[in-house]
Amino acid sequence: MIAIAKKSGRNKRCWHRAFLAMLPTIERYARLAFRNLKGDDHDDAVQETIANACLAFRQLFLQGRAKDAYPTVLARYAIAHIR
Repeated sequence: MIAIAKKSGRNKRCWHRAFLAMLPTIERYARLAFRNLKGDDHDDAVQETIANACLAFRQLFLQGRAKDAYPTVLARYAIAHIR
């Protein structure tokens, strides 16, 4: 018996486009929050914040709660997690 492959569905990938729209705000908050760090430490903290916010947004999207996600809130929680 041959199993029918499920459609990959664009809906599961649309979270990426929505997150990219929020990315400038999240990055701005992260740069401001970690302004006391210098060099690579600053860059690493900002990138970790973006990654954390991305994962959180994806999880919200998969739960059907993407409309409840705001870039400032995602950034604040991600920054708190990194600190």
